Amino acid sequence: MTRLDKASYRTIAYRAIFRRVVATFLLALPCLALAFPIIDISGWWMDPDGGMFEIRQQQASLALHDAWGTLMAEGTISNDTAFVFLEGDTLVLVYSNNTLSGNDPQGNLINLVRSLSGPDWKSVGCHTITVDGLTNDWSDAYLVAADPNGDATGNSSTEIDKFYMCHDQTYLYVRIDFVGPAVPMHTGQTNDRYTVRLQDSQHLFIMEFWSDYELRLRTGESGGFVLLDPPGVAGHTVEGRVRLATIGNMQRTEARVLSEYYHSEQDKGSYDDTGLLAQMTFCLCGDFDGSENVNISDILYFLNWVFTSGPAPLDGSSGDINCDQRTNVADAVYLVRYIFAGGSDPCSSCR
Repeated sequence: MTRLDKASYRTIAYRAIFRRVVATFLLALPCLALAFPIIDISGWWMDPDGGMFEIRQQQASLALHDAWGTLMAEGTISNDTAFVFLEGDTLVLVYSNNTLSGNDPQGNLINLVRSLSGPDWKSVGCHTITVDGLTNDWSDAYLVAADPNGDATGNSSTEIDKFYMCHDQTYLYVRIDFVGPAVPMHTGQTNDRYTVRLQDSQHLFIMEFWSDYELRLRTGESGGFVLLDPPGVAGHTVEGRVRLATIGNMQRTEARVLSEYYHSEQDKGSYDDTGLLAQMTFCLCGDFDGSENVNISDILYFLNWVFTSGPAPLDGSSGDINCDQRTNVADAVYLVRYIFAGGSDPCSSCR
């Protein structure tokens, strides 16, 4: 055999060995996939503050969406480790026992827990409130959050007890009850205040109850503010309202109530807070029975309420659909004309 023949033989042998190695590796791939599977982390996850988001997974690709369905970030997963690409940074989260753990770019611990269900949207009912601090025009139907007692770091005037919300076709109404007297200037510092944060996927609005009993609406964390109608303050309660149009007619919002202090840029925070995910119900003036239609059954419902102390209207109008600031049989006549004679829309002159 010549040198060339020996070289050719070695080449043929090496190629055969290479083919055999490749074939063996390809046959082993299914076993490797079983040994190192990609974990399915799709579903809802919750952070320590109660914020929720959804991970949608297709094989090794990830997409993170907020509670409103808006895409927040994308990423990949390899074995038990997720890589999330967020605003130029990469978050590395390791999956174990229905938790995702890691650190953000600043080194802060991230600990997410899998949730068995999606966000629990609390229904915000239809009702019109007189903003005076009195609670006789509220009912427990509009209670959306109860805060545990004893968890505030300040005095009893800083400790949130209950939070109520309702709305009509024009305003969103909020009410905060405290364990102690409602005093926005909790500790004598003029920058102490109560706040209600309303946030969706695109906006943040902050209602601020100040120590001089002004109610301000701030846009964003550091944006300017406008004065709203004066708040109602009485006993352990503060309440206020904001036009729905002013807050972008939010249909769903993450609402958070805080008892805050601001003594300096280095000395600020909250004594107590509570929050929820809120969803506005449908309000149609004259739809007294809440059927989402205005018809003869609403006339009967209204008359039953006026004359036999039946259930109150559910449409947020408090029965005053002709806008004369009284609730009486004239409102029933107004509704009859609207339904049967083409009269003006209910509440049309209130706007």
